[in-house]
Amino acid sequence: LILGGFSRKNIEAILSTLITTFLIFALYKISLAYTGDLHYELMDYIAGPNDLENIFLSGVLVGCLGAVMDVSITVNSAVNELVNAAKSITLKQLIKSIREIGHDIMGTMMNVLLFVFACSQIPTFLIRMNNDVDFFTILRLHIPYEICCFLIESIGIVLAIPVSILFASVFMKTCKVRKDRRNER
Repeated sequence: LILGGFSRKNIEAILSTLITTFLIFALYKISLAYTGDLHYELMDYIAGPNDLENIFLSGVLVGCLGAVMDVSITVNSAVNELVNAAKSITLKQLIKSIREIGHDIMGTMMNVLLFVFACSQIPTFLIRMNNDVDFFTILRLHIPYEICCFLIESIGIVLAIPVSILFASVFMKTCKVRKDRRNER
């Protein structure tokens, strides 16, 4: 809101981001209920045994917000531009165009996440190896958390696209129809 102002496009992006983040949280909780807990005691956090799950989940959700927000804003901006540029675009054409855009940004965003997680592990990997922690011990005990974060955030990116498409296309097109009806009168 500070950078983009109080506009319909920004409100839709914020709503898309919040709904997608809530869906990720719900999927995370459901998957833990059916698959069992992660072994948080193997993590490097020192916050007490009861806080480890919440610390892990908080880190995942905050990391996910950036990627989901980027996708939501991109989709909402694209919808806004398409509706403004092609005034006669139908809802079906709009959704088809935005799906293509969403498909294109999904792969690049997942690549960004993968490289960010890989880069974040290099210093800790080297420190552990320097402290005589076995290579396979690092892979077995520490890397699964990064893989879990990557998978959760990738699911967030995949979920953000249809949620953003739904909000942006329906709201933009219905608002455009209302505006056109007012102009005809």
